[in-house]
Amino acid sequence: MKKIYNVILSLLGILLILISIGAFFNVFYLSSAYDSYGIFWVCFSAVPIVGIGVLLKKTSILKSQLYILAIPDLIWTVDFISYIASGKSLFGIVDYFFIESLIIPRLVTLHHLIIVPVIYYATLVLDHKKENSWKISIVQLTLIFFLTRIFTSSEVNINCVYDFCGRFSLNMPSIYPILWFSGAFLMIYITRKIFIMIYRKFS
Repeated sequence: MKKIYNVILSLLGILLILISIGAFFNVFYLSSAYDSYGIFWVCFSAVPIVGIGVLLKKTSILKSQLYILAIPDLIWTVDFISYIASGKSLFGIVDYFFIESLIIPRLVTLHHLIIVPVIYYATLVLDHKKENSWKISIVQLTLIFFLTRIFTSSEVNINCVYDFCGRFSLNMPSIYPILWFSGAFLMIYITRKIFIMIYRKFS
């Protein structure tokens, strides 16, 4: 059974690496110069990190990405399902997916539907003992915030660092960074607490 689990993990890790390669190809060869800002999206770095974490069987790496991705990808998935069911997105987050005509960007974007289940499966198969991966999550999000603010503009609003994403807008630039970090840290805390409870049921 362990051998089967290892094979499945290897295949999942390779799949995520291939998706990462597709993402790089999309940004640097298929997108316009303006769209190259896409390299700063959290998911752009998270997908290869998760792929490497799965291949190396490092739960600390996997959980650090789980705490960052779980809630945003849940929101993305709800918006995606809403669009398919009603022809209109709930939050205005996934509209770009249905406007995009090229197949590679669409396939790459679908990682939002699978990456959290992949991480969850991998950590269950491996070891979900207590750890401090949340510290990695905090450092990573902090770096992402400042890099995104330095190298991208408010017009593209990568990682929602200038204002809320989608149809919602706060338009309070003076206090927004405080709200962003508060929301990010709360997200990590809540996600970690939820998955600790889930892991305990399978211990």
